[in-house]
Amino acid sequence: MPVKKRQFQQGVIPNSKRQRKTHDEFFQSQDLWKNLDRVRTSYNGAESVMKNSYLFITVFTKSAIAEYNSCIKSLHEYVDAEKLQLIELEADYGFLMLKSFTLLDCCLVLTVLFALKNKRWIAANASEYFSIPSNVALAGCIYLPENFTGTEKRYQSPISISESHFNSILGFRELSFSASSNISLTSFMDSLSTLFSTMKFGKSTGAIVQRFHKAFRHYQNRLNLSLHEGSLPVGIMFDMAKVRRENLPNIENSKRNLKAYAEQVVTFNNQASLKKDVSTKEDTEDTNNVTKQVPNRQQASDHSGSSRNLMLASGANHSNSGNNNFMTQDQIKEHCVATIKASMDVLKTKSPYQIFKLYVKCPRQDYADIVYQNLNDLRSQTNCNIVILNLNNLHESNPWFDSLDVGPYTSFVQRPHPSTVRVISIGGIGEHMIKALDAISKVLSTPLPSVTH
Repeated sequence: MPVKKRQFQQGVIPNSKRQRKTHDEFFQSQDLWKNLDRVRTSYNGAESVMKNSYLFITVFTKSAIAEYNSCIKSLHEYVDAEKLQLIELEADYGFLMLKSFTLLDCCLVLTVLFALKNKRWIAANASEYFSIPSNVALAGCIYLPENFTGTEKRYQSPISISESHFNSILGFRELSFSASSNISLTSFMDSLSTLFSTMKFGKSTGAIVQRFHKAFRHYQNRLNLSLHEGSLPVGIMFDMAKVRRENLPNIENSKRNLKAYAEQVVTFNNQASLKKDVSTKEDTEDTNNVTKQVPNRQQASDHSGSSRNLMLASGANHSNSGNNNFMTQDQIKEHCVATIKASMDVLKTKSPYQIFKLYVKCPRQDYADIVYQNLNDLRSQTNCNIVILNLNNLHESNPWFDSLDVGPYTSFVQRPHPSTVRVISIGGIGEHMIKALDAISKVLSTPLPSVTH
């Protein structure tokens, strides 16, 4: 009776003695040693040397060479110093070489080196080489001899492993590893071990390290030539003496203008500071004069009865005046225009290049809607930050309005109720803010269409 053969299922890789991987889908860890132990138990031959194996990583800066040098010394506790070496070609560039390595060697070295390359920007102590934070992107590129096989499969999730179509270093193929910072160390180690467990290196056709040394130096020389050298001899395109002769007067003129402008700004600021000091002194003297006119505590006690009566009468008069706190729309508009003109007076005392912030008022009825509709145009035309305040941040404008002198521009000294106006905040440099105030003043002077109720 013939024996029935088991039907092969598409997509299922049969186990073999050479590679028997246990699939633990729930294991996730940032512990480097736990992940290496998982690779050891998941792959047969993980501690066997891969024949003819070579791996190179390029280093391009002096600081990176110093960091890798210290890291390599720490790795030598687990990887033989003959296998893992840092070769410096010049003071500012060189390469790392790993040869005759095992799968565990490869996973350990690449993980530590890729982590060191990226975690020095985010980790407080990048010298803890065997600690892999979860927010470090494990990414980088390596170079392998061109006669290896095993990269026909492309890995895109969760780690992207791709081979460059153009080899920058002649005779060696470049593999790039890309992983975002939220990918766990376990996922990276899985992709790395899967790749190298299927990789086969061909017979070496000579001294691999010397060939990479020569090819990498040639690549670096070409790179330096393209960055620092021109394609034409010096002086064939333009005459440097003529350039200096023609540009020198313009440079000297610019220096004089900058010096004059700096002196003008310093002089203006000193004058403004002096005016402010004089004004503060006058206010202090007025306060002292008023204080001298206040009777002492004993005199006030002698007339406590009459003072109490006066206070009650004053309170009654204030209450009566509060009931008459009514302003017509024309009076409200007149007060708002007065805040604009008074703010202009303050701006004219400042430097036109000084950054400033002020507040003006706008009638809530009719005009506030017009300002809202033209807010973007006002911002773009004046290059100022113009904002209409809400009730929750209305208090920030009170000190500004308390300091404004609107008396010369309105005969109605009383302020309108906050519910009848909207406060507009304007920020920018002085000369632009003058334009913004003019634009808002034109909005308030716009005649409204008559509405028949």
